Amino acid sequence: MLAGLVGGASVGESDPIVSDVTHDSRQVGEGSLYVAIRGEQADGHSFISAAAEAGAVAVCVDHEIEAPVPQIVVDNTRHVFGDLAAAVHDYPSLALDVVGVTGTNGKTTVTHYVESMARHTGKVTGLVGTIHTVSAGSVVPASLTTPEASELQRILAQMRDDGVDLVAAEVSSHALEFERVRGTRFAVAAFTNLSQD
Repeated sequence: MLAGLVGGASVGESDPIVSDVTHDSRQVGEGSLYVAIRGEQADGHSFISAAAEAGAVAVCVDHEIEAPVPQIVVDNTRHVFGDLAAAVHDYPSLALDVVGVTGTNGKTTVTHYVESMARHTGKVTGLVGTIHTVSAGSVVPASLTTPEASELQRILAQMRDDGVDLVAAEVSSHALEFERVRGTRFAVAAFTNLSQD
């Protein structure tokens, strides 16, 4: 089922129920789809056995391999990562007004302004950014300006479940380059500026 959504080929006989998506074999749990991404320092395909042992029910790869679980074979796993995560979490951004803010400077300030203004109009708000993530008043420290695609979709799904109406999200140039926001529908996109950085 997921293979068809991303134009991939399905290898293996079963069609398992997938409850989460990750590209980090250390974060795999029962019901996970593990997406093997080729990075600058490591190739995710090297961790497929570890992912399967940790409970992955399927893997997404860029070439057919020997694996103990079903495979989704695509040309570029990075390219489909966000789409897979969005699908598994039932496209959470469709239930939210997501305001994405990008640019060299000012992303944090603008997202905080947007979130504050929306909250003061009575909306239940969320915030995704450099300092922290906020969902309906619950605050969690952030590790990246824009979370990896799987984590972002997980966060948006939690916000949807928390009854959030509007999300102000920082979108870094790095996140755009590595397609971390793929699978996210933005109601509004804001561009602050572009400098020599």
